[in-house]
Amino acid sequence: MLIKILFYGYLNNTYSCRKITKSVKENIYFMWLSGGLQPDFRGQKLKGNIEKLFSQLVEMMVDLDLISLENNLSMVLRLK
Repeated sequence: MLIKILFYGYLNNTYSCRKITKSVKENIYFMWLSGGLQPDFRGQKLKGNIEKLFSQLVEMMVDLDLISLENNLSMVLRLK
């Protein structure tokens, strides 16, 4: 659930943990993704693990042929 919210925030150009935490309390889309929970992203829980999780997500998307790493532009266009 934390990763869904974090990636959704990134997709919407919200990179600040404080803004994401605020959005979970005020934005209906974030509320839906959180399932009504209100996690605090300002803690150290995700620090250091985000790059690893993102890499795993990209690898999974490549395996499912959702993106291609041969052409970075192709990857960007498919994600949007």
